Amino acid sequence: MRGRDLSLDALQAIAGPAFAVMNLIRNRGVEDAHGPLVYNCLMAKIEIYTRSVCPYCNMAKGLLQSKGQEWVEHNIDSDPAKADEMIERADGRMTVPEIFIDDKLIGGYDDLVALERDGALDGLL
Repeated sequence: MRGRDLSLDALQAIAGPAFAVMNLIRNRGVEDAHGPLVYNCLMAKIEIYTRSVCPYCNMAKGLLQSKGQEWVEHNIDSDPAKADEMIERADGRMTVPEIFIDDKLIGGYDDLVALERDGALDGLL
């Protein structure tokens, strides 16, 4: 090994904020085959419960895509167990889409648009 070994405290003192970001990435497990992906730790975790034929689902995904966001989609037609999960997470709501940002229930498409109209959506993303 070249150089000298540094303690964790010494590394934090030298690297400062950059080390804090890398530590956040490591703790969230955000990486791919090429190593850590910085942008993923800065983006909100978005989940959308959908159906195969759902214009409101498509419009919600279109709005999020226009903002450069990525999401995990749970199609309740192809995975019926996800329907039960959605109903439980969405406080009994059974309509789609049901949208969650960082595990917080946003609601459906109309709720997402209301956040955008009020200027609050970008703060959540």
